[in-house]
Amino acid sequence: MKITIYSWSISLLRPREPELLDALFLSVGRALHLASAYEDKCRYVLRVGNLITAHQADPAMTFEVAVASVPADKLLGGTLHSLAAGPWT
Repeated sequence: MKITIYSWSISLLRPREPELLDALFLSVGRALHLASAYEDKCRYVLRVGNLITAHQADPAMTFEVAVASVPADKLLGGTLHSLAAGPWT
């Protein structure tokens, strides 16, 4: 009795358009890099905004105490809502 095993994998198939796949993966990589950079910039703006809010609450506070009082895990959505309700609107 002869047993024939049929197996295949996508990785064994040759890409039909390798240049298009390279361009696709390059574009996806760039988009991921831009999204990560945007997230880092948003985190920085969030921390600076929270630092300004902490300093405005107590102007006599030293810089070290103000930095220590800024919550590290405050989310962007809540901060944006509190900034929108600020005195400049």
